[in-house]
Amino acid sequence: GRKGLEYYREAHLSRWNCLMHTIGMPFVYYGISIWFPMLFQYSTEDGWKLQTFFYLVYMTHYICVDRQVGVLTSLVYFIPYYYSVSHYELSLYMFGYGFMFSFVFLVFQEILGHWLGGDIWSRLEAVPNAILYAVMFSVDHLI
Repeated sequence: GRKGLEYYREAHLSRWNCLMHTIGMPFVYYGISIWFPMLFQYSTEDGWKLQTFFYLVYMTHYICVDRQVGVLTSLVYFIPYYYSVSHYELSLYMFGYGFMFSFVFLVFQEILGHWLGGDIWSRLEAVPNAILYAVMFSVDHLI
């Protein structure tokens, strides 16, 4: 809950880094929502089900952690969720497209956010925490 979000915040101290995170994370979410179902070669329908499952689980968790931030995060991330569902199709091209999309925006956040913002680089041991709280943090720091 809140402790996980605060742990994530430790590497995002400058306002600049936080804003780069707010800009980049919806694109990362969109890309991952496309390439992740492709790992299992899910059909369009099954890919949509997986995307919807993760959207609902994550947003429900965020609402349980903080109602106001969770609802706002759900509204903001409905847009990349919607586009990932409408663009998903089982093809190698879409896997590469989604992977590159998420990779480019993760690098964008690391270089433009962490490096230019003067914060520490993202921590390897914090990856599981980032998988759970990066999306929520991208909205939480604005409130």
